[in-house]
Amino acid sequence: MMYNPQLETFLRVADAGSFNKAAEELFITPPAVIKQITSLESSLDLKLFIRSPRGLKLTEAGKSIYRDAHDTTFVGPSIYEESGIYY
Repeated sequence: MMYNPQLETFLRVADAGSFNKAAEELFITPPAVIKQITSLESSLDLKLFIRSPRGLKLTEAGKSIYRDAHDTTFVGPSIYEESGIYY
């Protein structure tokens, strides 16, 4: 399993509902967060967020990716750590 920083950024943005809040949590700039999300959307050929003045909401595709990414990012690595295998 490979670590994908774009997926971690995606999860942070989805949880925070804002590029700015996610950037603060990740200790990077908001433009860097936006660039990662745009790149992820482009590589998947999917729109992951509905952007509005009130914040961000996940699209249906975004919700599906969120579930899969959350399991892979947070459950997957913990299995390796518990087994003593590091990647």
